[in-house]
Amino acid sequence: MEAALRGVDNTQLKGGEFPSLRYSDEETERLLAQAYAAIPPRAGKRGTRNLKRQRRRWEMKRQYDATKKQERMEEHVRRMAKRHEISQAMYTIRVEAGDLRERERVYQMGVVERWAARNGVVSSSSREGGVAKMET
Repeated sequence: MEAALRGVDNTQLKGGEFPSLRYSDEETERLLAQAYAAIPPRAGKRGTRNLKRQRRRWEMKRQYDATKKQERMEEHVRRMAKRHEISQAMYTIRVEAGDLRERERVYQMGVVERWAARNGVVSSSSREGGVAKMET
């Protein structure tokens, strides 16, 4: 009542009906050591399931990467084979081009000579190297 008259609020907002115990530093250390000594040591490694899961996960990743690498190598082999086929075809065309041009020239001259004979144009192939001339 005196505290209320003096204006001091003595209302207890926490805890139970007994005051909290205060221990000295030495007593606190002794109690903590006793509590930690009562905890049994854990047997075995920690995180065994996690390690197994991670090992399995990385093994799957390595298998996936190996598969993708094999696919890339096979794709490269296919691409190079196709490129080689194209290169070989182009080489064959270049090699045969001279002979083909000669055969085409002989064919075209034959066509011109037949046309000249049919249309009454005199061929002077014996005189001027196979060039057809018209006589007027």
